[in-house]
Amino acid sequence: MKKHSHMFDHDLFLRKLKETHPRLLFYPSCGNDLIPCVLSLPYDVFILSDSSPQTSGDCSDFWQKITSDARTHSFTLSLKHRTKISRIFQFGNKWGFLFFNDNNEVLEMITQSSFRVSAFVGIQDGCAEGGNYECVNEMPFLGKVLRASSQSMDYFTNHSKVLEDEDKMALCGHRYFRKSLLLPIQGTGSFSFNLKDILYCSSSPSCSSSFCNDVKSYATLSDGRYQQRFSTSDNCSPLWKLLPFRTQHNEGIIAYYVVLPGAGGIH
Repeated sequence: MKKHSHMFDHDLFLRKLKETHPRLLFYPSCGNDLIPCVLSLPYDVFILSDSSPQTSGDCSDFWQKITSDARTHSFTLSLKHRTKISRIFQFGNKWGFLFFNDNNEVLEMITQSSFRVSAFVGIQDGCAEGGNYECVNEMPFLGKVLRASSQSMDYFTNHSKVLEDEDKMALCGHRYFRKSLLLPIQGTGSFSFNLKDILYCSSSPSCSSSFCNDVKSYATLSDGRYQQRFSTSDNCSPLWKLLPFRTQHNEGIIAYYVVLPGAGGIH
């Protein structure tokens, strides 16, 4: 077992990584299930945070569950450093950090390292089950993420009061994500959310209607209800990596947005 690295400097290590691994993904309230799916996404550094483990034993069990799940997905995680608040690991040429801290503390650590958030995952964060005191897809936490975002941030979510269209949800009977949204953030300016893909397949990877790659193709049914029209699945889409959240956990429709500062991309 890897011994505790009492003198390990997370900030220094992150700053050095930024020189060769520029694209960082942040997954707050990550849990210990299906982490390999997120680690398969096309980024360089992965910051995971979950404050639910309270003791050293809890942290060890949490990490063990992640590594066990990784093995079932033929995914090898090599533990490099082990501290009281973290596990630092490598897989291929990529790096992962698992912090047992509050999400806000970890986001502050990212900011202090001079990294910008290139990708954000707001899926299965526990807010609906009462396991998280603030939803990662809502204010005020969302505003902090946007302030720390890169010039173009990929945003993955399965629930968001900010991005869902309640009127269309009432008409179609399921979650309906907006095609675009300009969101003002006090003291920072506005950010545009532009819907790129939607993953809704709930059965098998062979499903031929898993994605909405052309989000402009929204259909109005004859009875006035709205639906999101899905085109042929694209195995190259990052959302394909997140399919187990649908097939194994029925996490609902998963949306993939590109977030830009200002009104970029909104027509």
